[in-house]
Amino acid sequence: RIVAGDETWVSSFEPELKQQTSLWRGNSLGTGTVVPQSVKPVHPFKVMHIIFFDHIGILVDHPVPRGTRVTADYYKTVIMEKLRPAIRKKRPELLARGPILLHDNARPHVAEAVTTLLASYQWEILRHPPYSPDLSPCDFFLFGNLKSKLRGRIFETEEAINQAVKEVLNELAKRGLRDGIFGLQKRWETCIRDDGRYAE
Repeated sequence: RIVAGDETWVSSFEPELKQQTSLWRGNSLGTGTVVPQSVKPVHPFKVMHIIFFDHIGILVDHPVPRGTRVTADYYKTVIMEKLRPAIRKKRPELLARGPILLHDNARPHVAEAVTTLLASYQWEILRHPPYSPDLSPCDFFLFGNLKSKLRGRIFETEEAINQAVKEVLNELAKRGLRDGIFGLQKRWETCIRDDGRYAE
């Protein structure tokens, strides 16, 4: 019944990790050396995505329009107009049983307007310790996998970013998202065993 959700920024250019840049790319010079590729967009920008998923697949991928702040009212609207209809359409049995929503303690998430709405839906909110990305499936599973697939790619428009995010999320969903949700139990146990220390 757990539905995990959070926001993440997706940049027009995600720099490659050190282990990725160690794989030299480019045209071979006569001496056999290879020039690394280090092209970056002239005017970098980023798009915020609000994403919700469960152990079966992606429920919502909502790109936030540029210049829009994710306030409590905006987040409430996303739940009302995006998440609940998506659950009704894709997981009607889950809507009947009542989802358990797992999001962090960001102000828009815990605002009275949002908690009142969720209470009216009779949705349970899974308690989440502050500053604990190691216990959030979005952070320890989904967003890392998403960003790794986008690293080194250059996007010239918001639409290109949004399309790429959609494609990567679909690919991840096909491979399965169970580890993201069911991985919580192991991390909870590790956190308890280690007296609340970070689980990674």
